[in-house]
Amino acid sequence: AAAAEATLREAAQICETAKASPSSKAEAIASQARLCVALGRLHLSATVGASEAPAKADEHFKAATLLLQPSGASLALIDALSARVDAVERGGASAADADKGAVEDDVAGDADILREEKALGEMMALLAAAVGHAERLLYRAAPRSAPPSVSLPTARTLAQLRSRQARVELRLAELQERRALRLQETAPRFPRVQGRDEAAVLDF
Repeated sequence: AAAAEATLREAAQICETAKASPSSKAEAIASQARLCVALGRLHLSATVGASEAPAKADEHFKAATLLLQPSGASLALIDALSARVDAVERGGASAADADKGAVEDDVAGDADILREEKALGEMMALLAAAVGHAERLLYRAAPRSAPPSVSLPTARTLAQLRSRQARVELRLAELQERRALRLQETAPRFPRVQGRDEAAVLDF
């Protein structure tokens, strides 16, 4: 893995040099972005230092996104955004595993819910961006006269993104329901005076 990472970094440096030439700049940027995504996926697949892998991977995926965004919607940009979703999801799971047994169950449960909610929110934002790019790309690529039986790669990519977006939305809704139930369980009951003095209400 270390040798592969070194090779990919060297290739990325070559792309950085090639960007100085106007004739090869666009291809060099695209190649450098692909290498960033490959480096990120290499980190995600690593077993050594697995807890740090998602953050390191996301750095590479984010670099690829920044390289590709000025050129507008492309399948490469959509792939980089999707890879960032993978990194955020993996990072949330790793953090939850690290906290198990380290704190009390109630505190851990609250922390897990907040952490997962934050991760799902980030995933939703990234997926929304990827879906937007895929829609623009499909609008430009799909001929208006194409029969319904024709399935373009961009259309399939868009369908996969929307499917994943729906799954994340369901997870977020379930999480919010869990949080609401926990709040109901921990909230004190409002005291009833029933003809007695109001001290209990004031104490509440």
